[in-house]
Amino acid sequence: MIWKGIKDPIWRFLLIVAVVVAISFSFVINFGREDLYTLLIYGLIFALVNSILEEILWRGLILPRFVDYAGEKLGLIASSIGFGCYHYSIGFPWIVCALFSFFGMLMGGVAIRSKGLLPVILMHFVMNIAFALSGMIFS
Repeated sequence: MIWKGIKDPIWRFLLIVAVVVAISFSFVINFGREDLYTLLIYGLIFALVNSILEEILWRGLILPRFVDYAGEKLGLIASSIGFGCYHYSIGFPWIVCALFSFFGMLMGGVAIRSKGLLPVILMHFVMNIAFALSGMIFS
């Protein structure tokens, strides 16, 4: 079982992730932009649609198939690498895709442990808003 020894509830982990993302991205977000409100609206729409669709695909469909075929650990690793490579195919640099693979593994572990997609959709949503506000998605 992924994260067998961890006893903390998923909600606490999600709160920690949200705080870490907010602090990490606060250094690269230009809060003085004239179009910050518009960027936030686009970011919220994008984050909602993208987080739901990508999590249904990657943690709802692909991860369980890999886990069924290769076991929990190898399935998680393989689907996470695929998640990173997918982002490379849509134009992100390799270093960013390596981070996507890492976070894909983290989100996959959360999906396995929680036996659901809502926690990972929320994680993905928070990350996507940070990406949008930082200019990684919309410039």
